[in-house]
Amino acid sequence: MTWRTGRHQPRNIYWNNQFVAVAVGCDEEATHAAWSICYALNAIKENHMRRPQLGAIVFYKLNQGDVDRINTLRASRQHQPIEGNQVSAGDVFPAMIVRTFDSGDTGTVDDNTGTVNLQVNLDGDDTYWATSRQVGDAEGAYNTEQ
Repeated sequence: MTWRTGRHQPRNIYWNNQFVAVAVGCDEEATHAAWSICYALNAIKENHMRRPQLGAIVFYKLNQGDVDRINTLRASRQHQPIEGNQVSAGDVFPAMIVRTFDSGDTGTVDDNTGTVNLQVNLDGDDTYWATSRQVGDAEGAYNTEQ
């Protein structure tokens, strides 16, 4: 991604060859000030877009407590047996964020401080509800990248 300014007056500011702003004034200082504002706003937007949001698919790493609960739930369904592969601590499965808990309850998880409830898609015909999970690489946490 690159920034550039147009060569005509007043100066246009482009982001990835798309017009985003006009510098107020014709000198380099005004152009630089406008460019800095656009750059900061874009960084804020990109950071917001990277935050997990309600409905987002993330990757969840099972911990031993999850494994024990899944096995208990699977064993309790005697009338309708589960068809699926065995799970182990450290296994990673895709999960959907079904609820966010954040100080502002904005539907996004801000600055890794909020927690989420996840519907984890297991390798079988069942799912697992993982509650109050935080982002991270440890078992029992979710991540946006595998």
